[in-house]
Amino acid sequence: MRQILLVIALCFLVVIASSCCVNDSTTIVVSTDSNTTNCYVSSEYDATQFTPTSYEFEPGAVLIGFKDPCDESSIKELFPELYISEVEDVNKKLFNQIKDLPGMEKQIEECERKIGLDFVIKLSKKDKNAVLEAITIIIANPRISYAIPNYYCVPN
Repeated sequence: MRQILLVIALCFLVVIASSCCVNDSTTIVVSTDSNTTNCYVSSEYDATQFTPTSYEFEPGAVLIGFKDPCDESSIKELFPELYISEVEDVNKKLFNQIKDLPGMEKQIEECERKIGLDFVIKLSKKDKNAVLEAITIIIANPRISYAIPNYYCVPN
């Protein structure tokens, strides 16, 4: 739990250092895998990637945002041609991690409100070309607000 809070705090510092504006319609989405932190800023109309140290991204993973809430189970049905192996609602995951923390009522409420909007999807094909092809297919759907690679990002 302490590690999760540290990662969230580091991402907030990155946002401030990057002169990004975080307001009530903005969510910082964080996912950790081994020793790497993947993070981006998401709002209802925009998703701005933190400037990565290199433009490397996770093979087989795409970050997608919906204009209106969507169920995790519906995403595979929306994009059957992508052969999605896993779908994760990042706001639901964050909500479950912080829901019992004292003093975070505003963040908990905001996170709960955004459940169903931001997802990480894992493709069966684990290569970078599959990610780029998937983004082209996903972004063509009018329900989608963004689709981007899951860039590796290290806070400065």
